[in-house]
Amino acid sequence: LLRLIHITLEGSIPTEIGSLGELQSLALESTGITGTIPLELGRCTKLKEFLAYHNRLSGTIPSTISDIGVSLIKLDLSQNFLVSGTISTAFLARLSSLVYLLTYQTQIKVDRIPEKLCQRSASHPDWRFEINCRVSTEDCGCCICAY
Repeated sequence: LLRLIHITLEGSIPTEIGSLGELQSLALESTGITGTIPLELGRCTKLKEFLAYHNRLSGTIPSTISDIGVSLIKLDLSQNFLVSGTISTAFLARLSSLVYLLTYQTQIKVDRIPEKLCQRSASHPDWRFEINCRVSTEDCGCCICAY
């Protein structure tokens, strides 16, 4: 568990984060971190939540995040205006336990969320799929549109 919330940090997420194989929660909320999300984050295969909202992250979402697979439950990249790229349906299918996805106030395009993921998530108490509908053009029956 690593939670750094509402404190000022300088720099980016270090690539060494990938060596924390037992890490289950990484919360870097409103810290001002910059740079890209490191590819090495995908090595944290026990990570249940990656919460990095309201920062100055940039670049694209690394495909290696889907390597985390079934353990990832929460992914929040909202309010990182320079983060872009696409979260594909195949990417989401690999994150089969995901119940919480926030990408509003980013440039992230979210493809269709698999129906199976929508159905299972809807019964979870923490359920929330909130995406930027200006960027994401796919109809998402279980998403909340936010900008």
